[in-house]
Amino acid sequence: MKKIYFILSLAVIALLSSCSEDYNEHNFSGYKDAAAPKNVATYTYTLATADYSTISKAVLATVTTKADSATATAIGTNKYFLSSTTASTSIPLFLKTKYPYVDEGSSATVNYNLSIDTTTIVAANKYTLVAADYTSMGTATGTPGQYKDFTSAISPDYYIPLFLKRIFNGTKGDVKLIRYQYYTTKNSQLVSVYVFNGTDWVNANTGSQGVKSFVYKGGKWLDILIYKGLASGLNDFTPVIVTGAQTWSWDGTYLCAKMSGYDSSAKANKDNENWLISPSIDLTTKSTAKLVFYHTGKFFATGTLPMNSEATLWVSTDYVSGLPGTGTWTQLTIPTYMTNNDYTFVSSGAISLKAYVGKKISLGFKYLSSTASAGTWEIQNVTVTEE
Repeated sequence: MKKIYFILSLAVIALLSSCSEDYNEHNFSGYKDAAAPKNVATYTYTLATADYSTISKAVLATVTTKADSATATAIGTNKYFLSSTTASTSIPLFLKTKYPYVDEGSSATVNYNLSIDTTTIVAANKYTLVAADYTSMGTATGTPGQYKDFTSAISPDYYIPLFLKRIFNGTKGDVKLIRYQYYTTKNSQLVSVYVFNGTDWVNANTGSQGVKSFVYKGGKWLDILIYKGLASGLNDFTPVIVTGAQTWSWDGTYLCAKMSGYDSSAKANKDNENWLISPSIDLTTKSTAKLVFYHTGKFFATGTLPMNSEATLWVSTDYVSGLPGTGTWTQLTIPTYMTNNDYTFVSSGAISLKAYVGKKISLGFKYLSSTASAGTWEIQNVTVTEE
């Protein structure tokens, strides 16, 4: 009998709890949501010097091969990533400890040091340190010549620039790729790239930056970067002249693609239609996508913004190559234009590409000028991400 009363009591308690839950949900909107607080955050972070050592240790804890171990060690030693792929897989380990209390949908944009593209460095500018080179840097305790290698206490970024300055007569912009021995990687060489700034040799990572966007999904930080362009050169963007003699070029000082229809030698404005077209961007496996880029300009005829005719953005799903007319293009709205009175870069604002998911697309920046007016348009850091 007692068992029957006990079971009935449990049933009554469950019924009352259910009724209470229904009552609260019915009478207090968002009751259930309030019971499960959210922390959906948006972060922008630039990796500090110490962060690379933290990432190196985190990656070392996950690798199983000598090659992967050397790559992980190099992150902490060099304070930069050897490739964007390495950054893509390594930075999430850091974000997990940096932002441990976030919920689904949180995002993080991370700026990081990226090694210069070593494939562009000719053989004559690549050098491997030999035993005599370490000796020339000093043989006393705490110098490279002691054991013919570098350590965390014997910094390659201190001794190698001094070595280069003594050995090579550099001119501003010269690049040297140096392979060297590091204490923890005895069976392999580490690589650093140094650039001569006119006075000293400096590690190239200080001038080469990468950026990646991550989103927190399924309990993990995931790389959501689909495409990144116009960060260090025109690279895979193609300038196409429809009308005129001027064309898009890369400005190495301000790190941007630049177009102007003004002929400085003739001191005259010229008629131009010039396109800067991206490579094919694959959205076939994406559920959503957005585009952001930075731009600036001056001297456009349009006194008030937006510049709907002189500086515009287009998208195509069937363009392959050649003149823009070989494809079908649709104009996209640029939310934010530059002020047209200075050269301050501004973000375009988020431009949705959701209508094009499941397809491959090309982006086209279209520039127009005339003899009456020839503005200057500068564009950099074109980024397509999966939100």
